[in-house]
Order: sequence, then C-alpha cells, then structure tokens
Amino acid sequence: MQKSITIVHITGSLGGGGLEQMVFQFAKQSNQNIKTIVISVTDTNTLEHRFLKENIEVHFLNITSFRNSSLSQGLNKLHSIVKNHNNVIFHCHQYHKYHRLQD
Repeated sequence: MQKSITIVHITGSLGGGGLEQMVFQFAKQSNQNIKTIVISVTDTNTLEHRFLKENIEVHFLNITSFRNSSLSQGLNKLHSIVKNHNNVIFHCHQYHKYHRLQD
C-alpha cells in the first residue's frame, strides 16, 4: 500500500497568471494517495471557481503586509489548515514574488 501525502501549493494569489495556471494543472493530478491543497497568500482571486470545479481545496491567507497582524493571522490560518495532515509537502514556486506585499 502506497503512503498518502498532502501537497500544499502556496502561491501569491489566484490572480490568473502563468504560475497559477501551472499550479492548477499540478493540482488536477490529485488522487486517492495524493491530496492537494492550494493556498493563496493574498486575497487576490479570479481562478478559485476553476479549482473548486475540480474539487481542489483552496484557502486564502489574506496577508496584506509582512509587518502587520495579517502576517501572524495568516500563519495561524496556514497552521490550522495543515496541522491534521500527515506527510505534507510544500510547493512554494517563485516565492520571491511576494515582495509586492506592503513592507
């Protein structure tokens, strides 16, 4: 029996760019042994409906700055999302793009 894993794709937004399209294609590969969760750091959202149509779990952390309470609230939300999953793998492609958040 294959061990199940959870892949958490963390992206800056679900704004519809190329990265989000790639995450969507990856997430559609979920199966009984691979659960996929997509997490947007911000609240920017134009693609959520496509993920939901494919039964892909989506969450928004709503972080607006790395220097205000939205960061700690977002990290707490991230923890609550993943804490009950085993064998979690995080995919944080192009994380450097998050500098767009207010400093």
